[in-house]
Amino acid sequence: MAWQSGRIALLALLLGVATWSHAQVPAPPAAPTAPASPATTTVGTEPLRIDGPYISTRGEQVEVLWVAPAGDGERPAVVRETLSKDELAAKRFTCVVDDAARTSFPLEVRAEHPIAPAVWPQPERLLVTSDIEGNFDALVRMLRSQGVVDESLTWTFGANHLLVLGDSVDRGDNVTQVLWLLYKLDGEARAAGGAVHMVLGNHETMLMRGDDRYIAPKYRRLLAETKRPIEDFFSAESELGRWLRSKHALVKIGDDLFVHAGIGPAFLSKKLSIEAANELVRKNLGLTRLDADGVLAIGNDGPLWYRGLVVATEIAPKADAAHVARVVGHYGVRRVIVGHTLVDRMSTDYDGRVVRIDLLHPKSKTDGVARALLIERGSSFVVGDDGSKTAVE
Repeated sequence: MAWQSGRIALLALLLGVATWSHAQVPAPPAAPTAPASPATTTVGTEPLRIDGPYISTRGEQVEVLWVAPAGDGERPAVVRETLSKDELAAKRFTCVVDDAARTSFPLEVRAEHPIAPAVWPQPERLLVTSDIEGNFDALVRMLRSQGVVDESLTWTFGANHLLVLGDSVDRGDNVTQVLWLLYKLDGEARAAGGAVHMVLGNHETMLMRGDDRYIAPKYRRLLAETKRPIEDFFSAESELGRWLRSKHALVKIGDDLFVHAGIGPAFLSKKLSIEAANELVRKNLGLTRLDADGVLAIGNDGPLWYRGLVVATEIAPKADAAHVARVVGHYGVRRVIVGHTLVDRMSTDYDGRVVRIDLLHPKSKTDGVARALLIERGSSFVVGDDGSKTAVE
């Protein structure tokens, strides 16, 4: 596990994006990543692997694209289907996971994705995870262990809430499957009186604007096979892109503010309400040229990238206690809960005003315990898929 500790140490220094002095959005600097999967990593030799469906509406027609599982003696292949909007509404899809068991679950496309409130009362139980990065196995193990889903991956959490604190995409081999599962649970939770809060992270926004440097080799192979850029699969015409564009960058539940990265001084100086901050981020999703407000929303000091609540970086110092006090005061909260910056354990800082929850999730049961934050009846715990439950310190 030496690569894990090295990644944690280096990420604090290397993952800040360059200062944006022009309207053109630059790419963030290269960062260390987990070792490549055993599969070949070059596009020329990387085989097609199970993925999809990708659903896009183009005018009056709907295009569905997926990589179908291989039969005996066959290789996976890209399959395309064209539907009318009426046919789409009546169709039930199956999402197949790229794992040894060929896990699958049904899903139906929803006609509308209304923007939910960004401010909620505290539910009895709130499970929070962050930076899943296409790791379907760790996500599902955690959800099952906490009673969020059953063996068929159906919502069983009742009126309780699940919050995913950004960066569900990139790096892993089951990005599409993670998104579709959360999409499905979003609808099921709402029907049961609960909620799934899908908070936007920097990596979701990177894919929307065409930054594909952190995708797994299987996705690079898919882009080469389909001759499409990554942003096509997350555009406003795609179903997953349309759904993600209905989500927030800031969510307040009870006395806690949830934000993927943090709130920097320049962003805070705008004195935006939670609703106004979310709207500013949403209107800049997918854009590669930004005005000054767009740079503030999507850039280093905004909720998707700011690391100062956890570490100092080459471009900004670690926040002082006065800044944290201004953040919690402005938003009327007791704590700010963040992901984005890796830590070796979930913990608090600034006398409990900041909770840091971005952990390196194990790829399988043999690699370690998947962990999440559970806020239950006013108390906060670190819970594991092994049944462990300890107070957050």
